[in-house]
Amino acid sequence: MSFQITLAFLESVKENNNTQRLHTYWDLYQQEKNRFADFVKKLLEELSKINSDFKDLQPKDCIFRFNRDIRFSNNKNPYKEHFGAVIAPGGKKSDLPCLYIHLQPGNQSMIAWGLYYSPAPIIHKVRNQIAKKYKQRNKIISEPSFKKIYGEVHWKELVKIPRGYDPQDPAAKWFLHKGRYVNHMLTDQEILDPDFLEKIVEYYTILKPLNDFLEI
Repeated sequence: MSFQITLAFLESVKENNNTQRLHTYWDLYQQEKNRFADFVKKLLEELSKINSDFKDLQPKDCIFRFNRDIRFSNNKNPYKEHFGAVIAPGGKKSDLPCLYIHLQPGNQSMIAWGLYYSPAPIIHKVRNQIAKKYKQRNKIISEPSFKKIYGEVHWKELVKIPRGYDPQDPAAKWFLHKGRYVNHMLTDQEILDPDFLEKIVEYYTILKPLNDFLEI
């Protein structure tokens, strides 16, 4: 499966992001939308062999709409300039750790994973898990293969330790995090590589131990 036409289509949307333009090339949009959906379907089939929680997911459960919600945005462009999908139990509406696939020309594609703006009960469970097993967590993110692909874990941080947690706990600094994620940027050349799908599966395999640690 080649994304060469997909990247060209998305580049054209960036240059002419308006309804009239998209409607002129509606057949091309449908073709590339379906191409991305086919890729997500194949990816789900492969990832389900690694994580059985994905076995009942369908592409429609995972893929975001191409239309932008412009009601409260200063940017009134009607369409996104990328295709994106979330793979997690429950699909794109899941509160659990999720894998995000982002396809965008100009070397702006990425694979990302994490808990982003999760509800308070999930954050509380994660903090408790880290408090009990923070050495295990540190070992996972220190693995050479993990650091090579994802580098450091990023987070949204609170100003002070939340109520109910001991500031003297060895894992105290991790209690400040209200969201945590990792990402790996992808070049256009990587997207066009015939082994692109296999590479994404490999990247997920590397971060699965962290996924298992936080999927509670």
